[in-house]
Amino acid sequence: MRTRLRHTTVFRLAFTYAVLFGVAVTAIFVAVFYATQAQLRAQIDAGLRGEADALALVYQAHGLEALKDAVSERVRAARKLTGSRGPEDAGQRFYLLVGPQGETLRGNLAVRLAGGAAATGFADIRLPDDVHVVDPAGDPVDSVRLHGLALGQGYRLLVAQALNESQELERTLFALLAAALAATLLIASAGGFLMGRGVLRRIAAISATAGEIMGGDLSRRIPPGRRNDEFAELARRLNAMLERIDALMASMREVTDNIAHDLRTPLTRLRGRLEVTLLDARDSAAYREAMAEAIADADGLLRTFSALLTMAQLHAGTRRLPEERIVLPELCADMVDLYGALAEEKSIDLQTAGSSGVTVRGDPELLAQALGNVLDNALKYTPAGGRIRISTGLADGTALVCVTDTGPGIPEQARKRVFERFVRLDAARSETGNGLGLAMVKSVVDAHGGEVVLMDAHPGLEVRISLPSAPEGQP
Repeated sequence: MRTRLRHTTVFRLAFTYAVLFGVAVTAIFVAVFYATQAQLRAQIDAGLRGEADALALVYQAHGLEALKDAVSERVRAARKLTGSRGPEDAGQRFYLLVGPQGETLRGNLAVRLAGGAAATGFADIRLPDDVHVVDPAGDPVDSVRLHGLALGQGYRLLVAQALNESQELERTLFALLAAALAATLLIASAGGFLMGRGVLRRIAAISATAGEIMGGDLSRRIPPGRRNDEFAELARRLNAMLERIDALMASMREVTDNIAHDLRTPLTRLRGRLEVTLLDARDSAAYREAMAEAIADADGLLRTFSALLTMAQLHAGTRRLPEERIVLPELCADMVDLYGALAEEKSIDLQTAGSSGVTVRGDPELLAQALGNVLDNALKYTPAGGRIRISTGLADGTALVCVTDTGPGIPEQARKRVFERFVRLDAARSETGNGLGLAMVKSVVDAHGGEVVLMDAHPGLEVRISLPSAPEGQP
């Protein structure tokens, strides 16, 4: 089913981003508009204040008549800018000198407008409909910025300026900001849409691959794409996980097949022995012997299942390893004591050597079991009169345990294969075992962060186990 873009998380994130971006840009544009408007008004107010102060100085220095002449001169100068247009026509600047009784002494501003302004200060005055005033460009003036100044003895001076130019500039600025805002929102929306489409395509590729894998095609992998970004990293991690799952499933299938093949024989032998025992009446000694053999077979099966469970726990990471300090020479000496009697019985010389102070951290029980499996194999395949040597040492901060025998060894092409579960070479079929010894060794060593390799000992086989060293004083 095709996913609609507007129902996706990518679309919602892009839409939210566009809205927040639009709100932020709108706030910035509004702040710019009002800051510009305030700056324009401040410039007009400064001009009106300077003009009023200049006329006030004329009044203070030369008296009322001089002020009247100065106001009249300014009115004539304003009329020359636009020509004669009637008694209430004027230029961009307007003047009004009001007497103590509110009468007009001089000026080109209607006296009734004076009531709209305070005695002092600034005010915006909208002109009445019957007052016709034009600016120097010939456009009607609708409103003015008025500044009132008290001169003393009841006289008041009003200086005003038409707001046409500032209002036109404000309208132009508002239109430009609105257009810029619309263009910004359009670009942000288009960018969010395109970004959402691109991300959605890559998610769709991952989803399609996941669907094919769920359909049973475990060989499918997620294409990482050409860009080395987060999606490529996610694809690599998922592909690594799929590789791991595929390997585990293949291993599980192999284990299942091996269990069905290798455990069938001991179970059949156990059942046959018990069945034969029940067919004929026997004495107690015969029954005890049959029961002892059955118990031995059952113990072998239990060891097999215990090894499988341990390896499964180690591979799954569900078994937490203790961080005990283990002195490898002491562990090897204990193993030599444990297997010494068996080696002596088979006339095999079992020796240990190595430097002291080689220590690691981990599970001593598991490491002893792994080393025991290696020694058990060496004792099985080393002929009488042979030699087995266990040595320990350090190499570049890595602890080494090497078990070398003089047996037939393992062919180079089979050395990796013997670490798989239930794998037994043809030469080992005649010996007792379940094919889990070296697989168990590899699982234990891998869980401790080490490595196990098989090498030719000329003659014989060398099993080399490398583990991270934990020298004295290291936490």
